[in-house]
Amino acid sequence: MKFYLILLLSLFLSVFSWATMIGDTITINRYYPSIGVHYVSPISTVVQAGTADSILSQSHILFNFEANHIYMDFQNSTGYAGSSSTFDGYRLTGFSNTITNVTLQELTQMGIYALGFGANYIDINLTGSCNSNSFIALEVQFQTAVPECSSFVLLILAFLATKGLRNNRRKI
Repeated sequence: MKFYLILLLSLFLSVFSWATMIGDTITINRYYPSIGVHYVSPISTVVQAGTADSILSQSHILFNFEANHIYMDFQNSTGYAGSSSTFDGYRLTGFSNTITNVTLQELTQMGIYALGFGANYIDINLTGSCNSNSFIALEVQFQTAVPECSSFVLLILAFLATKGLRNNRRKI
């Protein structure tokens, strides 16, 4: 019976996957005064667990990407125009999974004029000024892959075939 439970669990985990940013190459675009106008050159990092993927933008914002979180740590004092320009902030691109929601989890001192997202990008339009050690934390949710009916059929057939093979071994 243990064998069947282990088999079923391993097949279940191989069919269902949880979408994250791990392995994605995220590009940080700093736009001002509007989206599409680069204020500085874009930079990229490959998302890994831990802080190995941390990247410093404009020598004052340390970006750290985790499986489902984005952390922005302001290293120096800085300011953003916000509402006085069309866009003053960051567009993050390169997500391999479809984004379904972005939630602001923590914000210290810095203001967010607008937070938006599309299927494969996140816009963070900032306003105001901040001192060093200001912090923004975002949670990103992705669309998880839903297995097709054929995947379930294969799962059931594999289970039945394994059970049949075990029953044949006992009869011999």
